[in-house]
Amino acid sequence: MSLMSNRYVLQLRRVARAAGLPRMIGRFEKDYESPFSKQLMLACRQGDVVWDVGANVGHYSRSFSDWVGSSGKVFAFEPDALNLVKLRSSCGERQNVEIRAFGLSDKTERRSFVGDDSDRTVSRVLQPGEPIPK
Repeated sequence: MSLMSNRYVLQLRRVARAAGLPRMIGRFEKDYESPFSKQLMLACRQGDVVWDVGANVGHYSRSFSDWVGSSGKVFAFEPDALNLVKLRSSCGERQNVEIRAFGLSDKTERRSFVGDDSDRTVSRVLQPGEPIPK
C-alpha cells in the first residue's frame, strides 16, 4: 500500500478538503495543473494513440482527444461505475475516444473500489483480503 492510499492520509486529505485548505493554498502557490497539462500537450501529436488509464470523469481524455485530433485515438479506461457515468457523459460523443469500463493490471481478477469522497478522486482498489471500511 502506498502512502497516498493509506487510510490515515486519505482521512487527512478529506478533512483538509472539507476545511477548504486546498483552495486557500492555491491562492498563494502556483498552479501545478497548468505546467503538467502543457507537458502532456507537448508530448501528444496529431494521429497519436493515447491511453488514459484511470480516466476518472474525462478531464484529460477530452484534452487528449483535442490534441490527437480526428486521426488519433484515445482509449479511456475507467473501472469505477460512478465515474464511468460521468466519463461517458463528457466524452461519449467524441468520435476518437473509446471508453473501456475496466481497469488495467498484470492479473485477471475482480477488485472493489473504496472511497467516500464525492468527486471520487481518492478512490482506490482494495487489496486482497482487505476488509471494506464502514
